[in-house]
Amino acid sequence: MIGSYHNIFRVGAELQNQKFWIMNDVIWRKSNPMPNFRGKRLTNAHETLIWAAKSETSK
Repeated sequence: MIGSYHNIFRVGAELQNQKFWIMNDVIWRKSNPMPNFRGKRLTNAHETLIWAAKSETSK
């Protein structure tokens, strides 16, 4: 599952609610992020991938 800071924590919580094991997370750094025109937040320059499995022993 991949997402930005807008949704990835909700996705991770729901995966755990559904009894998935969070195996790892991977941070993808964007080399050319969309500019922040309003200047109210930091540039969204990364996305997070959650690696999850149904079983603790999954590879």
